[in-house]
Amino acid sequence: MKSFRKNPFLYEREELIDSFKKFLEIYENRPFKSNFGGMQLAHCFALYIFLKKVKPSLIVESGVLRGQGTWLIENICPTSEIICIDVYPHKRIYTSKKAKYYSKDFKYLDWTNIPENSLAFFDDHQNAVDRLIYAKWCGFKHLIFEDNYSDKQDCDAYSLKRAFSNSGFTNKYYKAPIKEYFRKLFSSFKMETKKLSYRLYPKLAQKLFNNPYYYYDLDKLKDVIPNNIDGKLIDKNIEIYHEFPPLIKDINTKNETDDPIFSSLDDLLQHCTEKTILDIKNDYTEASSYNWICYVKLK
Repeated sequence: MKSFRKNPFLYEREELIDSFKKFLEIYENRPFKSNFGGMQLAHCFALYIFLKKVKPSLIVESGVLRGQGTWLIENICPTSEIICIDVYPHKRIYTSKKAKYYSKDFKYLDWTNIPENSLAFFDDHQNAVDRLIYAKWCGFKHLIFEDNYSDKQDCDAYSLKRAFSNSGFTNKYYKAPIKEYFRKLFSSFKMETKKLSYRLYPKLAQKLFNNPYYYYDLDKLKDVIPNNIDGKLIDKNIEIYHEFPPLIKDINTKNETDDPIFSSLDDLLQHCTEKTILDIKNDYTEASSYNWICYVKLK
């Protein structure tokens, strides 16, 4: 399957390898070594390349998790304003003194006065097409989508890559029978908690449960019927679509025609420092984790 491209950034392999060495000087000092479920080596390097290229005045990170992305952003772009959004702030380990934090969804914040060179970085597992449409409406020019799933992968959200391949999206993850049972059980528990709270703490309950962000939940993601329209409309509204290549070929990328940056794992390790080599040997996913992270410039 050939990846969709539109005016991608052009890099020589030697240029990327040189940038990789500079990136590792930052990455090796990250606040925690294991970021399972979040960005790892390949996507962190992609973020480094994209931010160095765009040099945004404002960076909005939608989806923070433990905070490694925030730490990386502030080290790559020390003069940029940073806004971090995550509806589950209790999962955060690293908190930046420089960033502003919000526990609302991206669409519930006021973006009417953002700088012209603003960038939104989405790592929130939401419908990427909806995110793109709303970001364009708000005036963002630059977007990065971290989880840009292909049509060959199980996924939890509709991605731009799936839109370009006319694949649609089926929310299988949250429709699994056992998980659906526990979801309903949890919803019932929330309802009973709500009733009890109104009786015991009426003012607090009104503030909490009348808040639209309280009911934010991934199982609300709707299926998308396979179609050839979404990809055409995205193409019509963008100047650049660039999928950053993987570091190495792996089971997830073996059917892709795009070349990785390094020819093999051994080739990658030859360009790594001792700390990074040890990290990869301890956890192979540090090198292999990859979901076609992409940069988009909107018209």
